Amino acid sequence: MEKPRPIWQDLPRHLKVYVAGKLGDKSRQSLRQCSKTDRDVVDSIPFSIHSVVLGPNNPSEATLVVTTELSHSVRHLPYKTAIRDFINLIKNPKSKMNFVTFGLENPMCKLYSELIAEFQKLKIRANRFALNGVAWPGKLGDDQIELLKLMDTKVLKVIEISPTLNDEFLRKLVETEQWKSVRGVSLCTENCENVDLESFFHLREINLRGFQQLNEEAKIKIIENFRQRDLPVNSFFYISKPSVPIGLAMEERENLEEYEMSTPGNKLIVEDFGNKIHGRVISEKDPEIYLNMDQLFIQMHNM
Repeated sequence: MEKPRPIWQDLPRHLKVYVAGKLGDKSRQSLRQCSKTDRDVVDSIPFSIHSVVLGPNNPSEATLVVTTELSHSVRHLPYKTAIRDFINLIKNPKSKMNFVTFGLENPMCKLYSELIAEFQKLKIRANRFALNGVAWPGKLGDDQIELLKLMDTKVLKVIEISPTLNDEFLRKLVETEQWKSVRGVSLCTENCENVDLESFFHLREINLRGFQQLNEEAKIKIIENFRQRDLPVNSFFYISKPSVPIGLAMEERENLEEYEMSTPGNKLIVEDFGNKIHGRVISEKDPEIYLNMDQLFIQMHNM
């Protein structure tokens, strides 16, 4: 008589952990719902996640997109299911995530207020936090600030916000511990009349668009701030006035300057176009002295 083949329930735990570790997000979530034992197995495995995108489709349904080295899944789920699965992804303390993006397509949704209420003491351990969506008046508010506060300051490196900020949101943003701990930001302040440039002076990667107060005094301050700090090669700033496209096509450059840095062997190369200014820290051993801002943007947004 043929020996019966072992079924999943009879496998030892270490084999279940090995198999479950090879599954993508969607398969893990399905396995997790099979039994309490399977749920414990899945929850015990750290997840290495490239990116997670969560956003509302309508007042009751959300989209959860998870990309790992093994899989790419797109699921449209009721709010409660999307929140549960999102929390399951990140609650293992050894799980790693490159970046998390929260969509803002539906201003009337309650998805994020419900997510925040469920988090309790959990923290999102991701390198990059992004808010993505088309801007409209009053879109950014307390829920988005509270989302940022869910981020683990020991892990977070970059904050990226695509909608245009307002003064009240910016004021609350720069007061968060997450803002104070990151190394880079990408945002637009075109609708802000009160931007304190010094609140950016701890950063080493700055993509600031729509800065109304970009005058000669402000340019000198940002240059001196970079010069006086011990910054690594490829630290950079890009600051532009309102209505200046971020495209880096050839333009009339008003000035190109090279500054000594406090770090021996490093230099700050600055290009001034009048309505925008950008600079990059280079090493004297680097034969390329001109800015390559395209590569720096890619590095910042795809770290």
